Amino acid sequence: GETSSIAAERSGRGGVECHQRRSHTRSARARADIAGPAPETPRAGHLRIITTRKQRTAPAMSNRPPPRPAKPGLVKVFRALYTFEPRTPDELYFEEGDILYISDMTDSNWWKGTSKGRTGLIPSNYVAERAESIDNPLHEAAKRGNESWLAECLDNRVGVNGLDKAGNTALYWACHGGHIEIVKILLSQPNIELNQQNKLGDTALHAAAWKGYADIVELLLAKGCRTDVLNNEKKLAFAMATNAQCAFLLKQKSTSQIIRTASNAEEYLDDEDSD
Repeated sequence: GETSSIAAERSGRGGVECHQRRSHTRSARARADIAGPAPETPRAGHLRIITTRKQRTAPAMSNRPPPRPAKPGLVKVFRALYTFEPRTPDELYFEEGDILYISDMTDSNWWKGTSKGRTGLIPSNYVAERAESIDNPLHEAAKRGNESWLAECLDNRVGVNGLDKAGNTALYWACHGGHIEIVKILLSQPNIELNQQNKLGDTALHAAAWKGYADIVELLLAKGCRTDVLNNEKKLAFAMATNAQCAFLLKQKSTSQIIRTASNAEEYLDDEDSD
């Protein structure tokens, strides 16, 4: 299967990683299992909902409760399974397959949403019955290398440091997939968390080193990623490196940090001596 082929690939590589790869085989299974296939967009038809502004109530569909309201400041994201035809100017028109960003759930019947740059009201029970929740849209965009979707998520204030079920950030998935343009966009975000560890203890730097993306390793190091973070196997990103260039960059950075730390210590001692 996919897991065994990844393990075989990792254990069979030569060069700088020969003495490291065998110890990685066990963790390859866990890392490979974290990623799943991209979800398919469900097939759907077309739905016309008749609403009346006078009553200002959402159209009835079933007794199923709507999704839980988002926490303040958080955006919930859905994919429309049907087209919604508004009857008044302040309702939002969207088509089957459109992504809906719900930013305000204060009114239990009508939620404020944005789609394709347009903002308006959407009946809450329509979202419950006629839309598919996307739990980690930024992660999905990062996994696929989809720059336009990633930018749209960020424009709609989807949290940049959100974690999926495995504890991964979108930055982790961008590094894992080798999507350098996605990495650049994420690193440009002012509050990006660089050193978040997933459930295996791996950071984005571990992922880039393990997958052998030296250009991404270089970007992460330039941004200030820590090289001293140990994963659950007590391994640094350097120990996970699968090619010489990644190993060289990580070793060079670690060495410079040691020298800088020693220099700072000497300056501190000199200051004490002069007192």
